[in-house]
Amino acid sequence: PHDVTVSAALARILTGGAHDPAETLSETALLDLERDAFLGLIRATPTLDRIEHMLETGKPLRN
Repeated sequence: PHDVTVSAALARILTGGAHDPAETLSETALLDLERDAFLGLIRATPTLDRIEHMLETGKPLRN
């Protein structure tokens, strides 16, 4: 399901991605991770389906 994809993207952001966990992540690096995840998700058909469904029905789509 698409929830797994979204959760994986969020986990990558929260864990700092491929950065060394012993080092502090800069705000810019964190924002880069967020932007990369957003751009990857917004191009996915299931994400677009969710957005369209929410706009049409006001209810979330679980796909």
